[in-house]
Amino acid sequence: MGLIIFSTLTLQTVALETTSANHAAFIASFNVILVPLLGQLLGRQVFFKTFLAAAMAIFGVGVMCWESEQIVVGDFLMLGNAFLYSIYILKLESITLRHPILPLTAIQLWVIAIVSLIWGAPDLVRQYEAIGANWAVILYLGLFDTAATIVLQVLAQRWVNAYETALMYTLEPIFAAVFSFLLLGEKLGVRGIIGATFVLMAMIFGQTKSQDTEQDNEVQVNEPIVAALSSADTEPISIPV
Repeated sequence: MGLIIFSTLTLQTVALETTSANHAAFIASFNVILVPLLGQLLGRQVFFKTFLAAAMAIFGVGVMCWESEQIVVGDFLMLGNAFLYSIYILKLESITLRHPILPLTAIQLWVIAIVSLIWGAPDLVRQYEAIGANWAVILYLGLFDTAATIVLQVLAQRWVNAYETALMYTLEPIFAAVFSFLLLGEKLGVRGIIGATFVLMAMIFGQTKSQDTEQDNEVQVNEPIVAALSSADTEPISIPV
């Protein structure tokens, strides 16, 4: 899992050399459709409303991307990022109940740190001045953008399944649009606003209970989570319905 996160961070960093923060965030949210598709291939049950919400969200993302009217290399790299992160979301759902939060997070961070050190070792000496001039940004990316987000996701996916997690990530383009405007001066046009509206509608629709779930009045838990609960080495966890 640490290697998957390292790969997604690397792809995202390289992609941002040729594409904008807005565009990258829009493409990254493609995991909203990749997660249920991969889940379906793995034999998991996926409600129709999940695909409908995903289609609505992906349409909104498409409208937002269409605003730039061009495709660059960074866009394809972000598609790879979305694919790998979808695998991470599905994998995390199956193991997060088996392990304590902090050790599960710590081992991922250690893997990222070690592999990153090996990867960047040849340039560390040459980039010494640049690192010193940007230490605050590097510290923020390490502590908040990497460590804090992994901790929060490991914790959250004890209660939120992979499909809902992916759908929540469709809010990333909205936050990216706000912060890229405030920090980078990037703006959304009419198409961007329309696309953002569809993303928000998909988010709300995807979080509503399906009719089948309401009629049956029961929670269906997939086999990996059942196995995880049966062999859990932590205290029992109450999952709210």
